[in-house]
Amino acid sequence: MGQDGLLYAGGYFTIAGGMVVNRIASWDGTSWYPLGTGVYGFVNALAAGIDGSVYAAGNFLYAGGVLAHLVARWDGGAWHALGTGLGESPYPSYVSELAINTAGELWAAGSFGTAGGKPSTYVAVWSPTAMSWFLPVIRRRVDH
Repeated sequence: MGQDGLLYAGGYFTIAGGMVVNRIASWDGTSWYPLGTGVYGFVNALAAGIDGSVYAAGNFLYAGGVLAHLVARWDGGAWHALGTGLGESPYPSYVSELAINTAGELWAAGSFGTAGGKPSTYVAVWSPTAMSWFLPVIRRRVDH
């Protein structure tokens, strides 16, 4: 559920309630709506930002025509990349989990080898204040 009271859904679907939605949609209690032109791939995870934004992540390069590399932010009217995004894993790259902490930072976990162009250990944090990725120190295996 977003700050705007809408329910958001993501996955590998292209139609919701008869509307073309391209892998992500919002529900207002009556009808489904697309989020721009959606994403080109699939959505594994969603998170509601404290500023009203909705973050989507999964296995996609583009969100609404914006080069996003696995993760993007929807502001209610347009898609935005988070820096240079995430990527470059020895396996197919994807994000499987998203979470927002009380500072509004977005935590992402999955199979990716870089965050903002820096080597990553499959976990990265986006700071909306600094507008950049940073890499937390993880001393134990992350499962879910």
